[in-house]
Amino acid sequence: MNIGTDPEVCDLSASWRGAWESWNVQAPAALRARLIAHYREPQRRYHTLQHLRECLAQFEALRSHAQRAGEVELALWFHDAVYDPRRTDNEALSARWARREIETQGVGGAVARRVQALVMATRQARCRRRCAFSGIRPCAQWRSGL
Repeated sequence: MNIGTDPEVCDLSASWRGAWESWNVQAPAALRARLIAHYREPQRRYHTLQHLRECLAQFEALRSHAQRAGEVELALWFHDAVYDPRRTDNEALSARWARREIETQGVGGAVARRVQALVMATRQARCRRRCAFSGIRPCAQWRSGL
């Protein structure tokens, strides 16, 4: 099925476009397709496309409080992009991927570094607290993004 007509991902299109519009950059469709393919990998149980959809929906409720909404939104898209249950560096790999792609799109190093830090903050949130977007004691890095 074409990703553009797949009902499972069509509802995510506005989020993807909106995140990139923050910098007047056209949302890279091929990158979105690669991320969606990653979230659909068979080894995933929790870090799935449904999990991404839920995180983005929770963020939408908080968007008006975000100082840099596009950065938070892209960090959510990338936060579980790499997932291998045998590895302990999934967030680091996801964060580096995010930074590389943001820089490739010409958005800028400062933005890329902040998104990378937000993705890494999800590791700390997972270890010490509930999901940063659950509304319960988000870690300091995510609060600064909001």
